[in-house]
Amino acid sequence: MKLSIKKGLITISVLALITTTFYFIRKQIVPQKKPSQSIVELVPQYQPETQLTKQEKPIQGFQQLTDTGKPQIIHPKSQAEVEHIYKNITMLEIPHIFIDSLPPDWQIRSTADKTLFMKIITALILHTNEKIQAEKLALQQLQEKHLRQIEWTQEETDLFNHLVKKYDVFLTKKRDNQLKDLFEKVDIIPPSIAVAQAILFTDWGRKNQKSIYGEYGWTDKTHYEPLPFDSLVAATDSFAAQLNSRTQLLEFRELRNKLIPYANVKYLGPELVYYIHEYMDWDKNYPEKIQNVYQQGLIKELDHAQFKTFPSE
Repeated sequence: MKLSIKKGLITISVLALITTTFYFIRKQIVPQKKPSQSIVELVPQYQPETQLTKQEKPIQGFQQLTDTGKPQIIHPKSQAEVEHIYKNITMLEIPHIFIDSLPPDWQIRSTADKTLFMKIITALILHTNEKIQAEKLALQQLQEKHLRQIEWTQEETDLFNHLVKKYDVFLTKKRDNQLKDLFEKVDIIPPSIAVAQAILFTDWGRKNQKSIYGEYGWTDKTHYEPLPFDSLVAATDSFAAQLNSRTQLLEFRELRNKLIPYANVKYLGPELVYYIHEYMDWDKNYPEKIQNVYQQGLIKELDHAQFKTFPSE
């Protein structure tokens, strides 16, 4: 009996040694998979609260700038610089370059200048839509983990709470309902709506350059007026967030969710623009004004605009 137990222990020891040796050999021979991109990394513009003070600085000046596909923000010193960026560029193929502010000498002298203005706004809203799509992808992965009852990391929880706050979702709701609300709210804005709104409120960039989409708010206890923004990028992000979060614009979002599957074959802007009238609820004539903008040129076609990488000069 003792001999049998002794043989059994020897056998177990040998098997353990073989298993350990095989593990170390396999670890050295078989390449280890790299960890997949984290959910938080899917949203590059999101930063934890401790990093929110870091601001993305625009590139100062302009010297033979070409688009390589990597987003670039510039602060042009003249209208000629902006014209050079968008020369030989069609309305539907926009470079990954964003004008952070209109130049000091900005003016509308011809139809070409109006076209240039539309290209500037189109690039901005496409950039904002990229960030929105990244948020939606992150939400999809968070929901997948939630449905599989996999606990979120602290970073993922912080990101989720950030989106809940950004899109004005009730904090007291259960997580299932918060996710449902976010999926209804977090979606792209048809480019033509942003362009039409900017044209209407700035008269093609001639005025209100610090608040190009006419976002109103209380600047103090007595003044309800257009809110100034430090950059066109920030103004565009805020405009999209307003359309995606305001309770009064629920009808706009519900119709958008029905039309989004047809975005590649239909122009969504003309069908949705009437439903954003609550965005400027202080102006009773706003619906008629914004629809009249659509009668100028081929603004609706901007809904099919996309970024394109161009070869360096």
